[in-house]
Amino acid sequence: MPFWKNELQKARLQLKDKKNGNPRIAILGIGSELNGDDAAGVFIARELRQVFAERPPRDDLVIYDCGTLPENFSGPLRKFAPDMVLILDAGSFDEAPGQVRLTTTDDIDGLSFSTHSLPPSIFAKFLTEELDCVVLLLLIQAENVDFCAPLNNQVELAVQETVRELAHFLQG
Repeated sequence: MPFWKNELQKARLQLKDKKNGNPRIAILGIGSELNGDDAAGVFIARELRQVFAERPPRDDLVIYDCGTLPENFSGPLRKFAPDMVLILDAGSFDEAPGQVRLTTTDDIDGLSFSTHSLPPSIFAKFLTEELDCVVLLLLIQAENVDFCAPLNNQVELAVQETVRELAHFLQG
């Protein structure tokens, strides 16, 4: 089991104990499919939406493909009232392409992002304060976010593995 999944599971269990029930989870895929590896977050969100479209509807889970404008989803998020928001994105944290890292709003100031109109760090802090929820970022190390660049093979493999792991996590 990937380390990030253990940490995500721990966060969910803490919320479950705090709420005495299953936490409401919002998944936000962020990125631009026109910018190579920057598309990782939106590809994960789209795949997860397909996985859960084939299952009975749930009132404790929403998955949004936010593109490069996650702030446009603050209204639907406010209405959903999540206990946890998981932001999926590409990032740069000086590891090999395709490496996955789970981080909190406290730890994201040293990370860099590329194509978003509002940096995910600012958006995450806004959500934490505005919605009084836990916000986590699941980042995939990008190699190339140039316009019209293809998705790196290692990033593509990380996207597929992350979809499998998150689908399993969200079932439990």
